[in-house]
Amino acid sequence: MLTLLLTSLAAPLAQAQDLSGALTLTEDEPADVYTIQDGDTLWDIASLNMGNPYYWARLWSINNYITNPHWIYPGSSVVFTPGTLLEPPQMDLEEPEEDEGDGYTVPALEFGSADVDCGPNIRFVNSLASATYITPSFLADKGEVEVLGELFASQSGMIHLSEGDLVYLRMDDIDDVECGDVFAVVQETVKVKHPELRRLKYGRLYQINGEVRVIHKEGDVATAHVRRSFAAAERGNLIIPLSPIAAEMPVKPPRGDLEGTIVARQGQEMNRLAGDGEVVYIDRGREDGLRIGNSFFVVRRQDASEGLHHHDPDIPIQVVGRVVVTRIDDYSATGVVVNASVPIKVGDHLAQMIE
Repeated sequence: MLTLLLTSLAAPLAQAQDLSGALTLTEDEPADVYTIQDGDTLWDIASLNMGNPYYWARLWSINNYITNPHWIYPGSSVVFTPGTLLEPPQMDLEEPEEDEGDGYTVPALEFGSADVDCGPNIRFVNSLASATYITPSFLADKGEVEVLGELFASQSGMIHLSEGDLVYLRMDDIDDVECGDVFAVVQETVKVKHPELRRLKYGRLYQINGEVRVIHKEGDVATAHVRRSFAAAERGNLIIPLSPIAAEMPVKPPRGDLEGTIVARQGQEMNRLAGDGEVVYIDRGREDGLRIGNSFFVVRRQDASEGLHHHDPDIPIQVVGRVVVTRIDDYSATGVVVNASVPIKVGDHLAQMIE
């Protein structure tokens, strides 16, 4: 396709002088016709037909009745009509007949009208079938975690340990350990504060790297196999009692009037972006009336060109994801991102009702 950039091509005025030297007009000359070829440009057409690619500018001043761009296609014809002193030269565009074959015909388009429902940008209101959500991390104050021992060595020389590795646990009370016992291997990570109200503290984020099963004990050391991995375990990781990390539930549209904020997320210390299936922590809990299975919209008022943490109260709410609650504490809760159209971050706002 060639865009006719507000140009007009025409043959120059046909002029002659009589014997007395006075300017007269010649008889009307027949029109010149040029058929647009694939790859043609107006520059080429002007150069080929007028001998000067800049000639269109001169003729544009004459053909000022052309006020809008036009589209021309291979197979169309440009008709150059000579002018007179009374009738300026002009250019016409003739589309090929439908039955001519080689030309390009623009398909007809039909546009209909429909009623538009005005309202906020609400998304992810569909219900999801029951599924199992894994949350291998938790928030807790340091004194709230029951530490039983430490993973201090491994048969493998690898730094990062995973399923099948043989590891050694130095237990605080080996008499309470029996063969077949299963424990969780956890790593203490970042301290968590509210991203907006910094005086509010939620303890530390503990990441559950895996589960180990004891197969032997000697002295104060238990030998164990890593039977399940969620992340790489390392020497120095803590051993704590096994706790459930899986929750099976359906996801329903958000109901209620609670609002909240994402105060932490698993993997934030590694600058990992959170999407579907990622674990997040919110500043609402049992004391706020929150229950397992409740869900929230993740909402933003943001122009992303202003930065990841930009917030503008003048921008209407946009729904960018949904979070379902899988674990409840008194003043915080664990959730899983089940819908995300953009990466979810600490500081994102949550709402159960959008108006």
